[in-house]
Amino acid sequence: MGDALIASRWHIGVNDPTALAWAIVTGYLIAAVLSARAYLEARRHSMSIVKIDSDEARSVRSMKRFWGLITVLLVVLGVNKQLDLQTLLMNNLRRQAYVHGWYAHRRHYQAIFIVCASLLGFLGIVVSALWFRRVLGRMALAILGAAMLGLFTVVRAASFHYVDKVLARGPFGRLGVLLEIGGIIVVILSALLWSHQERMIDRVRLQAEEGQVRTPLTTQGSQR
Repeated sequence: MGDALIASRWHIGVNDPTALAWAIVTGYLIAAVLSARAYLEARRHSMSIVKIDSDEARSVRSMKRFWGLITVLLVVLGVNKQLDLQTLLMNNLRRQAYVHGWYAHRRHYQAIFIVCASLLGFLGIVVSALWFRRVLGRMALAILGAAMLGLFTVVRAASFHYVDKVLARGPFGRLGVLLEIGGIIVVILSALLWSHQERMIDRVRLQAEEGQVRTPLTTQGSQR
């Protein structure tokens, strides 16, 4: 047990200097920047249409809150990718388990933790779906990406070495890395698609407003 703790000793600073880790951190940064841009676009959009379409303004405010939460989540996960704070937490838990004599039964407590975390994760998805139900169809892809990253975080945090072995060398290969990278890619794609769709909606709305302005002027000209 002591050897395991020494081997996995946490220290402040860069804990994973590999190219893959830095690539993932870069992915988090790109996703965070795009999500922040989507947040700013949603903020601008909600302010511009609040007097024109109150229902759409409420929907856009919901999307603004979502993109704000996603931005914070991505920044935290990106920083933690190198700080590896879950290792510090797990080392402390292992130490306490060893000192108090329940380390031999860690699989039982690990299973309880995973079940509880899964239930909380499911509850979080349900609450998010209800909270963002007004814009669920427009945010489904981003919610999927956030759920993938949340699942990876929960499973990674449950590690007592066993889950790490499954994620890194199990029958599914590097499942954890694929889940993490997949979640980042889904968030990036969803932010790009959302921004494109919202620009198209703004363009159509602007054209419709210009048509409504031109119609009376054209009518007045014909009457003359």
